[in-house]
Amino acid sequence: MEAPLDLPDEQLFLEGPQLEGALAKLDINGWNTSGYGSMSRTTWCRVSFQHCQLREDILEIALGSDDQESIDVSYRAEQIRLKLQRLHSSYPAFMKIAPEVIHGSDVLGSGFGFAQTEKGARPVNALYVLEIQSGIDHTEFLLQRALINRGQATTKDLIPISRRTLRHILLAYAQRDLFRDFQGDIIYLLTVHGIPTAGVLAIELLKQEQSRQYTPEILPRSETIQDLSVLISALATVGPGEGNFSICDQGRRGLKRVLDQILSPHVPPVASSDQASFDEMSLYFPTGNDADFLQWLDNMDWDNGNWMNPAVSSGEAALDSGMSSSDAVTLQGASSTSGT
Repeated sequence: MEAPLDLPDEQLFLEGPQLEGALAKLDINGWNTSGYGSMSRTTWCRVSFQHCQLREDILEIALGSDDQESIDVSYRAEQIRLKLQRLHSSYPAFMKIAPEVIHGSDVLGSGFGFAQTEKGARPVNALYVLEIQSGIDHTEFLLQRALINRGQATTKDLIPISRRTLRHILLAYAQRDLFRDFQGDIIYLLTVHGIPTAGVLAIELLKQEQSRQYTPEILPRSETIQDLSVLISALATVGPGEGNFSICDQGRRGLKRVLDQILSPHVPPVASSDQASFDEMSLYFPTGNDADFLQWLDNMDWDNGNWMNPAVSSGEAALDSGMSSSDAVTLQGASSTSGT
């Protein structure tokens, strides 16, 4: 398949010299840099298409067999990173605007290749840039998770990506008035990008709270708790009539339970002899799979301490928490790849 050229819908119907003129305004990489109107739907589709190709490579890493050489996994991951860098460097300047800049000024209505006359173009442009950046972050997120599943990385490397993605989503949610005509898109961002990244941060906070091993330089506790609280509030605004309501509601309840546990004054400290290392905690938290993670959060009995006790068998854990035996296997760290 070939990626679609960055032409707005109205130009797709041009013929002859007019079509040739529109194509001549594209750069060598197929992007529209002439400042024609607003960013088009095709711009987003083109970026999404290119990242889907990269995510297919990431899926190959995630689904790889355990007998593959670790050096092969590392090499393939490095090749994907190089492809990401080349792809991002090919973007025109107006596609490299940081979401923080979008929300902090009127940049989308005054240059950078965007329409300067269309008043309604600003929220559309802002949404496209936000979705493009979130998609870029999500590709990096998936790559890091695939490497974690293959034992080639730790969750420490996933935290900065998760924090950056969640910050972008919350910036969009804070501009609800700007995106009042695009609430479905905002809910999509909350669901697809917000919940998985928030889950990583929430579980890491919980691990640190239980082990008393804090890393404020990587994951500032107060700031992260505030961000998670805002996301929980945002998920609570999604009504039953929305298509993603069940996912938002499940994610909200799960994240709220984690925060309740973190902020509870009765959290017992873990004895030094029982402390699990940073990476060993993945045995008790199914962070490699979004569906398993949400189900685990939803079914966990937080009043029972067995979820932190390595000595508890999977059968006992399942009975104590109300989970099925298959969920208990997942809780014990069964290999999972469907997150990609």
